[in-house]
Amino acid sequence: MKSKLKHIEINIPVFKSHLHYVFNCDCKELIKYCHRKFDTDEDFELLKDSNGAMLTLRSKDAVKRIVWLKKFDLSHENLGVLVHETTHAAIRILEWKGIPYSAENNQDETFAYLMDYLISNFIYRYKKMK
Repeated sequence: MKSKLKHIEINIPVFKSHLHYVFNCDCKELIKYCHRKFDTDEDFELLKDSNGAMLTLRSKDAVKRIVWLKKFDLSHENLGVLVHETTHAAIRILEWKGIPYSAENNQDETFAYLMDYLISNFIYRYKKMK
């Protein structure tokens, strides 16, 4: 049976970064794919019962940020997992760039824009795949 694994890469020019969404695959498929696609031999463990995760992998030439979604469609449950894991990714991207985010002095605005950018671009690209 052919894998249904999908991969969407979102370019984030303002942060000179990328976020990879890998979805519709189990943990074993994800690990094999990441080792092959991102040229990393890094080992990472995911909970077998998890529906998603945010991973930071180090390859020979770069850091790769990956949101894994075990299953994705536009259902209520799966949209919740998408937002949850993208939140982890957005926080890590801001931390990596040294950008503060909090409710004080509207420092959460950058976080809100980044979330909007990531989710809307993912959904747009996802719908184009169909």
